[in-house]
Amino acid sequence: MKTRCLHALAAGHTLGCLVLGLGATAALAQPDANGFEWATITHPGNPAYSGFDPFGYVTGRGSVSYEYRIARTEVSTAQWLEFFNTFMGTATPPLHMSTPRHWSAGIDTNYQGPGVQYRLSGQANAGQTAGYGVTWRTAAMYCNWLHNNKSSDPAAVMTGAYDVSTFFDNPDGTFTDQATHSPGARYWIPTLDEWLKAAHWDPNHADNGGWWTYSNGSDIPLTYGPPPSFGGDGTGQANAVFRLPNFAHYDIPLGSYPNTPSIWGLLDIAGSGSEWTEGIQSGQLGMWRYHEGSRAGGTSGSDLVYGSGGSQSPWSISGDFNLRLASSVASPGVCGILGLSLCVLRGCTRQRRSHEAHRSDSDHVVRGGGRVSVSLNSRRRSRSWSKRARSGVKRIVGRTSRRH
Repeated sequence: MKTRCLHALAAGHTLGCLVLGLGATAALAQPDANGFEWATITHPGNPAYSGFDPFGYVTGRGSVSYEYRIARTEVSTAQWLEFFNTFMGTATPPLHMSTPRHWSAGIDTNYQGPGVQYRLSGQANAGQTAGYGVTWRTAAMYCNWLHNNKSSDPAAVMTGAYDVSTFFDNPDGTFTDQATHSPGARYWIPTLDEWLKAAHWDPNHADNGGWWTYSNGSDIPLTYGPPPSFGGDGTGQANAVFRLPNFAHYDIPLGSYPNTPSIWGLLDIAGSGSEWTEGIQSGQLGMWRYHEGSRAGGTSGSDLVYGSGGSQSPWSISGDFNLRLASSVASPGVCGILGLSLCVLRGCTRQRRSHEAHRSDSDHVVRGGGRVSVSLNSRRRSRSWSKRARSGVKRIVGRTSRRH
């Protein structure tokens, strides 16, 4: 390593070598003013997915021609609470805004009106749980609110990333909602390609065009189970498939599986809520928005890169959906310098990855109801976070400056 750093110094990368001792985790800075930590997804023009794909769901998808940021965790109960309390305490709350079907908050009985207000439940870490059953349209309005600096003006939720005046359902099951976020949006719902790349693509993976089967940088199926704080034995890697008494699987805080990050450092890509995307599926019976990733209490097939989480109407709360924000890249400055240093770190410590899936049984594929689910039986093998940290993938927190 010392020799390599000397070469880096000779190439003019002095700052990079000075910070090598900080390690790759130095890119995980403190949350921004809105409480979000961001991962910067680099390597524009990455190869699209071209591997095994029994129904052609992701073939040719997942290539993104620009850098972007994506939140390390989903929107939490506390963050949703601030949003809803800004607008629901009025006589006429904004149209299309609805609270989650399940979250760790409830109506504040001490509030006398107008409208309603909410407060956190008394459970431990209530503010850090996910919001389950958030509609796509509510998620879009939340992006508008952030875009407009959390203004309390009702107009702040009506435009910015999405034009809410376009939200309308046709009798034939189609909708007129703005398909993708507006140019200049500061925050938005990830596109399907952005989500797939952030969840499954690895610039340091030599096989399959850089694509991993699962969202933790592995071709080995995840082990689903509660964390030790909820009675687990320590082997659980995601909050999905299992159910706990009294629906306690919904009470598991975000970030409870720190040893199962994606290559880019994202948490709860598997489990927690199934995450909305901008992707649209059209058919004879109507139109739907794609959502990705498994969900608490749900099935496991959607965690495969080639297994769709499903699709639902933009007003639906039926599938425990939540939002993971996307945003434009950080502006130049301290974060840019940190990114440069991490690139040098990556060059000094890069190691070749190799991962082989050991499938003992044949794949079993099921499709129905507009969604694909695939279960794969094979030997499980854990992968430590330290290896992924040494891969040196850049993750930067910073302020937004532009959108692609």
